[in-house]
Formats: sequence, structure tokens, C-alpha cells
Amino acid sequence: MPTDRRSNAPRWKVDFAVEQGCRLPGFIARLSVAGAEIDADSLPAVGSHVEVFAQLGSGGEVTVAGRVQWTTDTRFGVLFGPLGEREAGAIARALRQSERPRSP
Repeated sequence: MPTDRRSNAPRWKVDFAVEQGCRLPGFIARLSVAGAEIDADSLPAVGSHVEVFAQLGSGGEVTVAGRVQWTTDTRFGVLFGPLGEREAGAIARALRQSERPRSP
């Protein structure tokens, strides 16, 4: 049986709001400064505008707006819009921290 190489990858808790609606829970499965892959029970439609509210570490909550590019049964991809300096810095720090070797 194949193993998922991402099983040890960090997952960040996230809430997201579709078209300025109520906040829904999920987890970021993959993250970059361009976008995110989000694992959630409720999935927005492709093309929807979303706001992603993420706890990426000790810097508090980061809010990023974007558009849903694709969906599967349990995940969706968000392409972020322009990032402010705070948001870009928080994502870059979270990515650097996730690359650090972990002790067994």
C-alpha cells in the first residue's frame, strides 16, 4: 500500500468564509504564498470568493482573500489575491518553520 509522503506535513487550523458568509472550519493541507489547499467538510463552489482566516503560528490570525480554483470530495484550492506585507511575512515564516527537521 502506498504511503502518503505528506502525512508528516504540518496542517494549520483555518476558518474560511464564502462570499462574506459565516465562518466554516477546515485545515490547510498545503500552503504557499500563492494559495492554499484546504481540507473541509463544507466545500465552496469553484469561482467563489473566499476569505481564509488562518492561525499560522504565534503571530495571531492572518486573513487572506482569494478565489476557489478547484474542488474534490474533501478539499478545495484557493488562489490568493494580492498579499499585504503582514500576510506574506506570516506565510513565509510558517513555511520556513514547517521545513525544519523534526526530532523523532
